[in-house]
Order: sequence, then structure tokens, then C-alpha cells
Amino acid sequence: MDKPLSYRTYSKGNQKVVFRYIVSVAICIILLGVTKIIINSQKDEMNVWEIKHHYYSHLYSKGNAIEPQLIEKIKNLDDVEEIYPYYNYYQAFQGFLSNIDSTTHFLERKGIVKIMEQLAPEYDTSRIPEENQLKAILSQRVVTNRKLQLGDMTIKDNQTTYQDTFESTLPIGFCPTTVEDNGYYYLILAKKGRVSQMNTAVRAMLPEGVYYEDLASVTKENMHGFSDLEHTFNIIMMVMTLVLSVTTGFLTYMHYLARRREVGILSAIGYSDSMLIKRMSKEILISTIIATILAVLIISVIVKGLNIFLAEPNGYMLFKMDLSIIKLLIIVPLFMMIFSLIPTWILLRTTAQVTLVQRGY
Repeated sequence: MDKPLSYRTYSKGNQKVVFRYIVSVAICIILLGVTKIIINSQKDEMNVWEIKHHYYSHLYSKGNAIEPQLIEKIKNLDDVEEIYPYYNYYQAFQGFLSNIDSTTHFLERKGIVKIMEQLAPEYDTSRIPEENQLKAILSQRVVTNRKLQLGDMTIKDNQTTYQDTFESTLPIGFCPTTVEDNGYYYLILAKKGRVSQMNTAVRAMLPEGVYYEDLASVTKENMHGFSDLEHTFNIIMMVMTLVLSVTTGFLTYMHYLARRREVGILSAIGYSDSMLIKRMSKEILISTIIATILAVLIISVIVKGLNIFLAEPNGYMLFKMDLSIIKLLIIVPLFMMIFSLIPTWILLRTTAQVTLVQRGY
């Protein structure tokens, strides 16, 4: 036999109300959760370029050529593996919500071998083409995104073709080429695990007019570029959570207002205010937990579907649930539960239950 104050008794007698509440909370969590996951995916797409700067950095000049003496000093630093003159070609890379560029580095073959030993250690560097054949190796993301087949033209400007693939989340490629040292663009490869020390040493010797792109500068640029979008989303999320919480709270209040006779009867037969408050809190808490679990399951299915049918076939960054999503999945139902509990507590505290029974509610 079910107890008068049990959740089972409540749900049996108020199936439609319980269903509406669970669905409302779940939809709210799903909408905000999926939106946050997509925003995080775009953030990951911007931050992916930080990966290469765990291994090498770029030195360049926008004005006069860099002095050979400076290049020699950098080359002799204890933390520098080697420094290579290079140049880039950029190709379109279709992202999920925005387009980015994939990059192909042109530099001598031995430099590419050393880079690949750190960037993609499982790759067989003997497969790297010989120099000056205009044959490039590309990350699998680039190949998938651009739907390339072996031998396809990857850079039309200089007739470079796609020769081989390596695994990396970077949309990047390399083409072995003899590059003339013109004093403007250099790739500086750090010794394994020494990139931070290398960056500190190089920055300390840079004259005015010579620029350095390393992990710190790229991270700072990405944070600045993404902060406005993230800030806007956080405001939207807060407003949506507040509006939905207040709306859910109002509907819950109306539901309990309609149950005043039930509350009055329970009070008249001896149930204390604390027992009734505990009952209301338990009803809302259990319904919120059920809604949250349902939402998490649906979000997991959505994320898996997005990865299988959208991200993987197109070379996008994978969608995933991280700590920020978990926090959101806790905060949103918590707010909605609080806004549902407060008006019901007020209703109970300000209502004389016996009077309600006498009035026929």
C-alpha cells in the first residue's frame, strides 16, 4: 500500500502534471546543453592551432630581413633542435559553423621528419616524399574535410598534390621543399619537452620589428577572439535559465494552488507544515532528478549522432561533453528546482489548511 506522502502516490494522481514538469525541465537542459556543446566545439576548433606550438614556434619579420647573426644565436640555444626557413600555403577548410584555413608548411625534408617525430610519432617518416616533387602529406582531417583522393591536387597555385596522410587533429600539411633563406620566415623546432624554455630564451633576444608566434601568443589571441562569443552565450544562458525557471516555478505554484484541498486535509488529519514542505520538496526534487537523467541520456545520444553523421564524415572537431557541460547540467535543474520550491513553500506557509477544507477547496 502506498503512503499518503509518497512520490509514487503523488505521481499516480498527477500524471499529466508530473509529465509536463519533467518534459519542461528536460527540454530546457537539452537546449542549453546542446548549444553549449556546439559553442565548445567551435572553441576547440579555434584552440586546435595551439597543438603545434607545443613543438615549434614561428619567427618572422614584416619589414627588413632578420639579421643572420640573430638566426645563428637562436640556432645555438640549448633548447632549440633546429631552425628552418619556410613558407605557407593556405587552403579553405569548411568548419561546422564557420570556415577556417588549413595550412601546408613548405620546408626541407629533414625538418619535416623531425617535426613529425614529435607531432605524429606513430607516423612512418620514410613515407615522406623527397624534396621538390610538390607532393604533400596531409592530416586526416584535411583529407576528410576536402574529400581528397591520393594524387588529387591540393594546392592549385603551385600544382602540389596529395601524397600521404597522418593522424592529427590539426588541419595541417607538409611539403618537402628546398626553401631559400630570405631572412623573413622561420620555423623553430624545440627539443622534446623544451618548447617553453625555448620560447622564453628566444623572446629575450628579439629586436624591434621581429615577431614571434608561440603558444602564449596564440592562446592569448584565441581567448580574445572567442571571449565575446562566450560572454554573449553565457548571458543568453542565464536569461533563458531565469525565464524558464520562473515559468516552471509559476506553473508549479498554480499546480499546488489547485491542490489546496489536499493540503488542507493532510494538515487537518495531523500532518505538520514541515512534513508537507518535505513532501513538496521531495516531489519536485525527484521529478527534477528524473528530468535531468532523461536530458543527459538524450544529450548523449545527440552528441553521438552529431559525431557519427556530421563531425567524422566532414573532419570537424568532435562534439563532446566536458566539465563545463556537467556544470551546466547541474546548475540549470538546480535553478529550476529552487524557483519551483520557493512559491510552494510560500503558499504553504501563508495558507490555513483547515480553513481551505471548510471552504470546500
